Amino acid sequence: MMVDENLPSLPSHVSRGLTLIKGIGPFYARALYKIGIEGPADLAGFTPDRLSTALLEEAGVSITPARIEDWINQAKQLTSGSLTAGSAPDRGAGADTASARAVTLQDSAFAPADWHQYAGVSLFFDSMTDQHGKQTWHTRVYHDESGAEVMFEGTQADAWVEWILDHARLPFDWAGDRVSAAIAASATEPLSEPSAEEMVQLDVLDVRVSDVHPSAGSAANKLALEVQFRLSGPGAAALASAQAAYRIEIHAVDVLHPTTSLLSFVTDRLQPQWVEYTSRQECLMPDLGHYELHCIVLLLPPNERVAYHVGPVVEIVP
Repeated sequence: MMVDENLPSLPSHVSRGLTLIKGIGPFYARALYKIGIEGPADLAGFTPDRLSTALLEEAGVSITPARIEDWINQAKQLTSGSLTAGSAPDRGAGADTASARAVTLQDSAFAPADWHQYAGVSLFFDSMTDQHGKQTWHTRVYHDESGAEVMFEGTQADAWVEWILDHARLPFDWAGDRVSAAIAASATEPLSEPSAEEMVQLDVLDVRVSDVHPSAGSAANKLALEVQFRLSGPGAAALASAQAAYRIEIHAVDVLHPTTSLLSFVTDRLQPQWVEYTSRQECLMPDLGHYELHCIVLLLPPNERVAYHVGPVVEIVP
């Protein structure tokens, strides 16, 4: 087994652009991003041999020029606008269930292939808690098409909605739409101050993977999965003292095929005076292949919180 911890995490706009191309999943998208490719336009500028060499030398990922040539052809189609509704790449008779569902949706009036993104934004609400427990908020907005990014103090919607509409340049009068009136009304409603119990942050610090050698009487190979997570904020100690229940799930995403499997899960309770935890689980070794691990830590009702962690990528070899 090989764990690849050297590939960077993906900005959302890069992930959306690269994974439009059939055959590029999270693993290969991260490798391409590491060598400076952020979207189809960048990819279209490479030759198969040059890109194969760059991936191997700069990202440690081996892939044949023949396979890369298909990626480049798709990228050129996307950037030239020739890959449009009804001309999606043929996935063949052996397409998986998810692909079959996508083909079925094309017959619908709301088929994804019939729509294209006119304007896209990513919206982020960030918070910071000082040593006195006071929480401060700001709002970040990223415009996909231009790459522009702006930050607004607080979370009221009027300022950032205006910025979004200004950059979207929609071909109709948004101000006359009923929705804008609802947004304007909501912008005047102040957010209520959260209580100390609500001001708890849940974070996954690390996920580690190792081999477990078969024990006597068992021929099965296993993986050991170690998850570290932490509670922070003014209400963390109180939540631990209440012994709130939590659940950890670890999923494996096949980077070459759109399939996901649940490797392991465990349910337990927080312990008084503990705010940092390490959970160790064992699971059966998955089939041969590349997998990106996705870990979810949930605090169960009535103390709902969730933390999500992507990585590492593991390769299961004979």
